[in-house]
Amino acid sequence: MEDLVIEQQLTIETVSKNEAVSFVKNRYDEQRTTAKSSGLQNDFDFDKITQEKLTNTTELLTVIPIKTKAQQQRRRALFLRVGSQIESMIYHEFAESSFTNDTFSGIVLMTRLNGDFIRAYRLKNNKYVVDLVPNKKNQSGQKGTQNTSRTIDGGDLHEVIVINSYKDPSAFVSLNEMGKEVPITISWNSLGSGGTTGDAPWNKNEQELPNPCLDLANLMNYNLNSSNSLKAGINWLKDKVDATVNDKEAGIEVKKVMNPDETFKYEFTQVLSNEQFSIPMSVGFGYIGGLHSHPSDGYAMFSFQDIRFLLSVYDEASSSRKQEAFNGLVCKDALGNTNTYMLKIENIESLRTQINSVWNDPNYTKFQSEDERIKKIHEDQAKIYAKSNGNLEKSFLEQFKDFGIVLFKADVTTDNFDKLTLNNSTITQTPCN
Repeated sequence: MEDLVIEQQLTIETVSKNEAVSFVKNRYDEQRTTAKSSGLQNDFDFDKITQEKLTNTTELLTVIPIKTKAQQQRRRALFLRVGSQIESMIYHEFAESSFTNDTFSGIVLMTRLNGDFIRAYRLKNNKYVVDLVPNKKNQSGQKGTQNTSRTIDGGDLHEVIVINSYKDPSAFVSLNEMGKEVPITISWNSLGSGGTTGDAPWNKNEQELPNPCLDLANLMNYNLNSSNSLKAGINWLKDKVDATVNDKEAGIEVKKVMNPDETFKYEFTQVLSNEQFSIPMSVGFGYIGGLHSHPSDGYAMFSFQDIRFLLSVYDEASSSRKQEAFNGLVCKDALGNTNTYMLKIENIESLRTQINSVWNDPNYTKFQSEDERIKKIHEDQAKIYAKSNGNLEKSFLEQFKDFGIVLFKADVTTDNFDKLTLNNSTITQTPCN
């Protein structure tokens, strides 16, 4: 499936406005009963059809607004050619009574053109809250009658807590919801205005990532008591760090792989290094990050290169995986405590800007090779760590406070993570609930 996904990047094309109109009309000509019963065919506002920009491609998303008289509701039909086929869906928004043009609170519902349910979730101020599913009474169509799932609206859904949901639980629509897993994200504010007269577009800040605590919890809970799990990988690294001789780095690569049924699984691969202060770690379409250890001669905290690796994970991952990007570290501090840390991205543009600022600093650009430049950056960073009197967490938070990243620390059992923040030179630990 992953090979097919990569290949599909080359076969994504814009559906012309005329093609989209013909597609709708032909589809309802083939399903006259459904079209008459729903009245949907006459609701398409073909005069207001638009083509919106997509991320990571020059192709455009074709959008047809669907008229609705309901207050605080908006519907749009989305079209894109993937391979040789036109993929489509209807994107419904059911806003709460109070909202602004910059934030959205309410229900997002995705259906096929014939009304069949795809997915739904609730948002609060642009943030994902919970997945929603149709009430069972609205899913049991009988033979010879119209499937009642085609009449689903915001009131026919109920909440379901999804702990290990490997579809992207965010305020983004991925094209895998349209029937194909392709590495493009349709951002909230790229879907056009449409909808009821006078409504302004509801915007989504593209740089805001979903809750890092939720990402860590989902990853930690996956196969929790299995050898193929995050905790098993952490324990393997702890054994390396706690060994009598700890003079080389080790790592765990984490990959998110699509199953044949379009669910996802995580793969945790052990990696060994022959180097004392470096280890080769994979990045790419399916990788969401990794964990590594530091040798006993190294500092028990992240280095600049560790943060640079986090940016590489984000940049190289598919769009539906970027929000899960992380980098982990297992190390032993001067007091003999073995600690597990995680880095997550809070603001990708801040991270990119600050990394480029350090990398292109005149003090370092005189070093032509990458290895020499990293070595010099790390030498300067080590001097700062050396002045911290062993308080490496505080030193790290001070050094990288503007990098748009969040530092997490696991508890003694490695079952939960706390977010570490610096307030008036004091570290505050906030549990991930």
